[in-house]
Amino acid sequence: MPQQKLKNLINIGIIIILSLAYFHISLAYDFRQNSGLDATGDAAGFEIGANATPLNVIIGDVLYTVLSLVGIAFLAYLLYGSYTWMTSRGNEEKVKAATNTLVNSIIGLIVTLAAYALTYLIVSQFWP
Repeated sequence: MPQQKLKNLINIGIIIILSLAYFHISLAYDFRQNSGLDATGDAAGFEIGANATPLNVIIGDVLYTVLSLVGIAFLAYLLYGSYTWMTSRGNEEKVKAATNTLVNSIIGLIVTLAAYALTYLIVSQFWP
């Protein structure tokens, strides 16, 4: 049964990676250049100031920071599980708890990396 769960987890990871690749290709359309929005804004006299920070840049920075901190937390959780396993001295209960900690931290890292990749994909499409 655990092998089936691992296979399902790997299949879900592959599906997520392929989906991200598909969305990256399908979102390759550059709206700002192809829509004429820049030319219209320039003709109307609207320009982004030198000190202005666009909203999508602020949102992207906040999301990247939060996801980085979550990734660091899961990495610390992974180190804690490894330390618990090394210091279990053959105690079956401690080994099982450490294994569960390691599996949960790896799943958390995968989810965090997928969220980071998805956030990067979405924010990079609207980057000025």
